[in-house]
Amino acid sequence: QEKITFIFDESNALGPAFLERMNALLAAGEVPGLFEGDEYTNLMSECRASGMQGLDDAELFARFTKQVQRNLHIVFTMNPANPDFYNRSNSSPALFNRC
Repeated sequence: QEKITFIFDESNALGPAFLERMNALLAAGEVPGLFEGDEYTNLMSECRASGMQGLDDAELFARFTKQVQRNLHIVFTMNPANPDFYNRSNSSPALFNRC
């Protein structure tokens, strides 16, 4: 269980769609619809291969998202003087209360 940190600067990665996905990831440990079809099946197979046998897919995915929440760290650098700062804080609250 490797810990990973991503660092994002507002000047290169904070468009509305990106912020929406990061907000969902921080709030729930997942991005809805990120894993579908074969990707979801492969993820479940990888989880089982890593020692999570005997669980149904919903339980596996719940454990996976908990591991994401424990091991993924995200750092955003934002300038509060930026005119978009207030809008970002209102539209993506998890960026401010889960980081």
